[in-house]
Amino acid sequence: MNFNNEILNQFLLWSNPKPVWYESAYFYFAIKAVLERQTSGVDDKGVHKFSTYGLFQNYPNPFNSETIIQYNLPMDDQVKIEAIDLLGRVVKELYSGFQKSGEHKLSFHAEGLSGGIYFIRMLTPSFSDIKKMVYLK
Repeated sequence: MNFNNEILNQFLLWSNPKPVWYESAYFYFAIKAVLERQTSGVDDKGVHKFSTYGLFQNYPNPFNSETIIQYNLPMDDQVKIEAIDLLGRVVKELYSGFQKSGEHKLSFHAEGLSGGIYFIRMLTPSFSDIKKMVYLK
């Protein structure tokens, strides 16, 4: 197969429940993939694999004035991290931009906010997640 706008001579396309064969068709598409480095087990010191996106529960939770937000990116990607209230309004944007793959941490300082329940939201072009956090003023 050649993906440079060439004819794909023959390939199998499937989706539930039956496979379908196509011949001599033009297709234009993009593939977003995550490549993982496989280790031998001999020297794995400092090797971290982040094969999926992940937003973790903030800690501490409940918190008084500051809490830590941790998340993983399996590839370099655009990401937005924001705190939202119970009505879905963004009360603070913690990060918005491009980041390298790996583990990331942010501090959320809640000064100027009323005590109560808030949510931390992570958005990328292909992933979103929300975690609940409790601010004790």
